[in-house]
Amino acid sequence: MYHGKKRPIETKKLSEEEQKQQEELANKITKMLDEFLEIRHDKKKVQEPLEFCNIMVELCPEIPHVYNFRRELLLKLFENKLKNELEQQYQLVCKEIMMTMVLLKKRPKCYAIWSHRQWLVLKAYEIEELIEKETGEKKKPRMVEQDLQICSKMLQMDERNFHAWNYRIWLVRDVLKYNPKLIEKELEYLKQKIEDNFSNFSAFHFRTKHFTVQHQQKLEDGETENKQEIIQNFLSKEVYDEELEMVKNAIFIQPNEQGVWQYYRWLLSLQIPYQIISAKIKKIEGQKIDIVLTASQSVSNFSENIKFKNQENQEIDSLKIVSLVAQRPQQDNNQPQTQNQNQEFSYIWLLQVENSGDFLGEFTLEIQENSCENSQKRLCQEQQLQKHNFLSSEFKVKLEKEIKNSKIYFLKKENQNQKKWEKIYTLIEQENEFLQEVIESEPNNTFSQHHLIFVQLTCIYLDFLKNFAKIGEKSVQKIEVALGAVEKLSVIAKRQIKFLEVQKEKLNYMKSLFLNGKCPAKNFNFETLNLTPYIAAFGNLYE
Repeated sequence: MYHGKKRPIETKKLSEEEQKQQEELANKITKMLDEFLEIRHDKKKVQEPLEFCNIMVELCPEIPHVYNFRRELLLKLFENKLKNELEQQYQLVCKEIMMTMVLLKKRPKCYAIWSHRQWLVLKAYEIEELIEKETGEKKKPRMVEQDLQICSKMLQMDERNFHAWNYRIWLVRDVLKYNPKLIEKELEYLKQKIEDNFSNFSAFHFRTKHFTVQHQQKLEDGETENKQEIIQNFLSKEVYDEELEMVKNAIFIQPNEQGVWQYYRWLLSLQIPYQIISAKIKKIEGQKIDIVLTASQSVSNFSENIKFKNQENQEIDSLKIVSLVAQRPQQDNNQPQTQNQNQEFSYIWLLQVENSGDFLGEFTLEIQENSCENSQKRLCQEQQLQKHNFLSSEFKVKLEKEIKNSKIYFLKKENQNQKKWEKIYTLIEQENEFLQEVIESEPNNTFSQHHLIFVQLTCIYLDFLKNFAKIGEKSVQKIEVALGAVEKLSVIAKRQIKFLEVQKEKLNYMKSLFLNGKCPAKNFNFETLNLTPYIAAFGNLYE
């Protein structure tokens, strides 16, 4: 399978004559390779080693050692014979680039050729800048710009060639350093590729990358008074509506395309706020305190956002953060939760605090939003949410010598952006209508059922953010809808049956708590159940 597409299996049987030809070719390659290694290690001298390399790449272009040797030979020429001859150096590099083009036509998915071409383009770019300094004239068009056009042609021949896609993004990101005008052109190019074929997974993927970079550029280049608006709007309303309309049209036309649904989820996720929604004292040993913090989305290390404040709203100097370590949720009651020092993102984090002054009593644990100036720094995973939707959280802590007497609970604090989150709640809830239309036209479509569950749990989570403990009949109805989708998936997606059984168990547990008039708080073991972020939102302990 490749992005939901089955690959045809070719099982061509070779004739005796073809087998003989293959054996002769293999023997020839082996013999040439042995000779090449002798030349490479100065055991054999040839008059034109580059010419010998030409024969090798024609015969077997997949061997990276040949290109390594070619680069060494070119660098020796540049340092000696052609030291001050920039134009000749440039022509030689251009000739080498043309050679890779000939090879790519025969082997469009060969790693070694693409890698060699990267080195050559960087070298051409470097020589172009030296020539411009020397002559004051700019070369038109530059090699990188020509390469973008070549990539377009390669992708026209095969839009699924991930080598060409990776090479293109490398040109835009690493060589041209995300030039703002170029980003606009690339977004137009990607939109055209999507409209040509909604199955183009790579075009959707790189569109999210370019929008992310464009947002960061706006933050860095924008005026201070405009920054807050840029932070709060990852995409302008006009662009967001256009993207949503495009992807919905794509879903109606090709509802079984995985890439289309992933882009749809990415767009919705841009609107969803996230925060640290649970805190639990795990251990107190002398001056060491361990607190487990849970986020509604997978986040990176947020230790710089944490503050400890007393009842006078002053920082407590005796409470110091020792570490904040990402945790892997335990799979069952017999397997302990594990730490991962190198993990960049996680839902669950272990906060280790040193109480050097033996502080006891009440204080507030704050996880603050970053200031406007630091808002371009990414906290949440790039493909999920952005910094602009990060909400602050406050937990009231009663610290005693023994853990059984200590308490921690979420503070019910009305959010300043309450109206905005209510608007987002309405926006996400409206997607129910769209998904029901898809389900009616494509009753066996698994993607629509999974997204229906996603929307229900997101609405419950947003309802929690707005109203805290006021979770009632509406949320129960949404769990019923999600359970209905799980039941349908159990019939049409039998390979996912084990996963669906776990989801059903979690949803029924939530439902039972809601029907009893309780929000899953003290009794809800989100660590043991390894919950999804939206179900984990109800692991809060508060009064």
